[in-house]
Amino acid sequence: MRTEQEMIELILSVAKADERIRAVSMEGSRANPAVPKDQYQDYDITYYVTDITPFYNNPTWVEERFGKPLIMQMPEAMRRPDGGGHFNYMMIYPDDNRIDLTFEPKKHTDNGEPSVVLLDKDNGNGFLPILPPPSGAVYNIKPPSPLFYYSCCNNFWWCLNNVAKGIARDELPYVMNMLNEVIRAELHCMIEWYIGTQHGFDLSVGKDGKYFKRYLQPELYAQYANTYSGSNYNEIWTAVFTMCDLFHTLTLPVAEHFGFTYRQDEENGMREYLLNQKNKKAELDFIQLDEQYRKQVDDLVAEGWAGPYVISKDVLSDTRTLPGFVAITNDEPVGYVLYNIVNGECEIIVLESLREKQGIGGTLIKLVIQAAQEAGCRYIYLTTTNDNTHAIMFYQRFGFSLREVRINAMEKARRLKPQIPMTGNDDIPIAHEFEFELDLKCGVYDKHSN
Repeated sequence: MRTEQEMIELILSVAKADERIRAVSMEGSRANPAVPKDQYQDYDITYYVTDITPFYNNPTWVEERFGKPLIMQMPEAMRRPDGGGHFNYMMIYPDDNRIDLTFEPKKHTDNGEPSVVLLDKDNGNGFLPILPPPSGAVYNIKPPSPLFYYSCCNNFWWCLNNVAKGIARDELPYVMNMLNEVIRAELHCMIEWYIGTQHGFDLSVGKDGKYFKRYLQPELYAQYANTYSGSNYNEIWTAVFTMCDLFHTLTLPVAEHFGFTYRQDEENGMREYLLNQKNKKAELDFIQLDEQYRKQVDDLVAEGWAGPYVISKDVLSDTRTLPGFVAITNDEPVGYVLYNIVNGECEIIVLESLREKQGIGGTLIKLVIQAAQEAGCRYIYLTTTNDNTHAIMFYQRFGFSLREVRINAMEKARRLKPQIPMTGNDDIPIAHEFEFELDLKCGVYDKHSN
């Protein structure tokens, strides 16, 4: 890995060789005296140029002078450019050095960010004024006003209701975004203010709290680390309540330090709501498919089965016209089955459970069995493909027997429905059809059906 001295010499040699580059400054962590140096720091460099045109979106020019990077990003040439007239090249090199090189046609504006002059061909009379000694004070913790303190507390507790609702609806991406973007941002504010009350406000906790570990007591940092969870909802609930406990622990000394009032009633109200939601088992209703839910089921079939047409035994079935049953929770379908009765036999055309281990699939099959018996059917049968190993095991546990294997049946099926993919679950090639049947006279079903 090239040393800092070698990198600075390269940066300056390029600038000195081109009269259009009038000055060079370095920003970021390498210019901040409060940040310890390490090998992972970027070189945030600005070239001040008399004309931006030859440097704008010209990666060839950059690569000829700095070498070919492993990867380059040019934000001004991407989907959301800043549009300020500058152009930036962000580059990572094979020796792990990273350069963020900005070409700037305008004079330097002091925004408080630490900056070091590396080269000024115009001696303070051009793009760069005489800069003050670099300081990281702009990044120091800002003490809260009463309004900011209350807003942080209220928003932290309020937004937790969205996490509870997202868990109930099985909306994992929404839950994680709400918890780790919106609510965690408020927790980070409170952590910063707490650190300020303990160590003073003339310090920075770093971007996204990267120095929390440096300033928090070990037991508090361990508690903070436990606010991160996996994707299991039980783990998420544990993380939520850990976050609540940590926020409470931190907010009281912050309020005392500034003489603010902490509204304990808001915390109590949201804790009660969270406990109610956590302990509430979502009620499942199983109903005959009707017009109220037909459109939603049609959409699910289109998404999961490239519907509305489904192939079974070389026959296309239009699922939009089939009878069925649907599992409902919070007014949303979480499972459905569509079937057809012809000539005294009942065929399950489509069966899907959107939530595992809640007995949805088994209950839906039982409802079809009841409908088939009422219609005087002797058998229920269904077809699945060789890649659907989970379903194959499920049907056999339920009491279905293998009736027929149709080798390479999917070749013909794809001629009727080209949207059928070549591979399925676990990257298994989809090639064959397995047909299972359940003899309703034997009464074998309902074994391990959940």
